[in-house]
Amino acid sequence: MDKSCVEFVKKLSRIAAPIVMQQIINIGVNVSDGIMVGKLKETVISGVSISNQFYMIFQIFCLGLGGGAAVIIGQFWGRKDKEAAKKTITFSIWICAITALVFSVISWFIPDKILSLFISNTEVIEAGRIYLSFLAFAYVFQGISLVLTISYRAAGILWISFISSFVSFVLNLLFNWILIFGKFGMPSLGAKGAAIATVISRIAEFLIVAGYILFVEKKVGYRIKDIFKSCKGIGGSFKKFALPVIISDVMLQLGNNVTLSIMGHMPESKTVLSANEITMVMMQISTFMIFGVASAASVMTGNAIGENAGEKVVCYAKRFVYTGIATGVFAALAILLCNPYIISLYNVDSATVRCAYSLMRAMEFLVVFQSVSSVLTKGVLRGAGDTKAVMLLDVFALWGFSVPVGFVCGMVLKMSPFWVYLIIKFDVVIKTVWSLGRIRGRRWIRKVE
Repeated sequence: MDKSCVEFVKKLSRIAAPIVMQQIINIGVNVSDGIMVGKLKETVISGVSISNQFYMIFQIFCLGLGGGAAVIIGQFWGRKDKEAAKKTITFSIWICAITALVFSVISWFIPDKILSLFISNTEVIEAGRIYLSFLAFAYVFQGISLVLTISYRAAGILWISFISSFVSFVLNLLFNWILIFGKFGMPSLGAKGAAIATVISRIAEFLIVAGYILFVEKKVGYRIKDIFKSCKGIGGSFKKFALPVIISDVMLQLGNNVTLSIMGHMPESKTVLSANEITMVMMQISTFMIFGVASAASVMTGNAIGENAGEKVVCYAKRFVYTGIATGVFAALAILLCNPYIISLYNVDSATVRCAYSLMRAMEFLVVFQSVSSVLTKGVLRGAGDTKAVMLLDVFALWGFSVPVGFVCGMVLKMSPFWVYLIIKFDVVIKTVWSLGRIRGRRWIRKVE
């Protein structure tokens, strides 16, 4: 192994390790919610699952917002322009806060109308309505925490996100147990208890992140006064590089919600939705490394471009292809080995178990493509500023293929859940093929001005 390769592995490990650890914690939060709620009725499981899909729209928006900001900050940081990086952070915080308020109002006042877009079963809607309305208090806190921690990754500040996520996980686990099942003299609140536990954990996470960044951290030196400073000059860069990331991620989540709606209107929809919820948990468990590698790829690529190190960028891209393949194979093996244990944790009937196994078989095939496409599109190409091309690819692959073809397969042809799931997730295969061709030239390397 030559010196440059050793340097690549060290840098990748240093950046990816805390992100992977944070992702494991985040998965722990989701898994604990899913498993504890999974001890309740299938109606509740389905209601919580659908509510989380709407909540995920906001989370994905924040991930896109933070990721877009990180593209800009990464290059600013590479050229040591700290003030421009601070302006980008401020711009992101204000966009996040305004959007969070909109989602909070919708979740509190019309949760039943939102849920009815996904499923027609009134029992499921009622169970989800209770859960979603209480999540209205979590948006602002989690949104700002996400935007700050993702933005700060571009400057190499990584561990605060892991620490805050760990505290959030412990609190979520504790309050889930107390409030869902009624421990220590508390009433048994079911889905409402899970939502309240989520709010408490997100508030704690926000206090840790904001407290550290505003009062302790010195590398960037962002302070309360910076929140109210002018962001002049950032709007143009944000529109060019960050807006496509936001659009891309939100459109992907909306597409995922549409595909979930397709599954929710298939025959035996409660069985399919419950199986899909179990499958989503398994997907999160198996792909935590993919997220870390993709995030590291974005940071490393953006910093290298900011340093005007063109040859290093090209070298990184090639090495990340092999890293993506290896990570995907690892994820596929994890699904194959762990799915019996995960399924056994849920209190579901035999039909749901069979459906979950069939969906996981499709996932074992798809996850390798998901790994390569995520590392290249969400990592290398985004970090290089090629955000518009990635946005167009994301929209085409999902909305031009997976959604319409999945609709026909699920709603018209009434195909089995296995084939419908395979089709609606097939966009990752399309994106893998495209991104491998894209990185062969240098048109994807774009500097932030």
